[in-house]
Amino acid sequence: MLIFDPTSIDVYHDGNQDFAIDLPEMPKSAPFAVVADVARDRLFAISSAGLVAEIDHVAKTPSISYHSVDLNGQPFNATWAGYGKIALWGEDGLGMIDTRSWTTQAVAPNVTGAVATPLGLAA
Repeated sequence: MLIFDPTSIDVYHDGNQDFAIDLPEMPKSAPFAVVADVARDRLFAISSAGLVAEIDHVAKTPSISYHSVDLNGQPFNATWAGYGKIALWGEDGLGMIDTRSWTTQAVAPNVTGAVATPLGLAA
């Protein structure tokens, strides 16, 4: 289980806090979301201000890197879409962040919800 705010993620196991991951570079006032890539043991803390904290090796010794991306500052929802991509949706529709190149792409302007499936993203 994770409990988070824009600058810290608390990691819990069996109801007890195991450790906290501090994210001092993340903006405090912008809307944000946390997305897990469980297969690769990493988390992404995403700020609508255009900054993503990539947290690798969450279950061992976390290593954090920050990446700038082109986002609009609006509230959003997000999920891991697989194939190195994070899906985001909000007022402007569905978009993607490619975690290999740290580029963004608009996908569908009228989508208001999405869910990850074994076959890809359903929206």
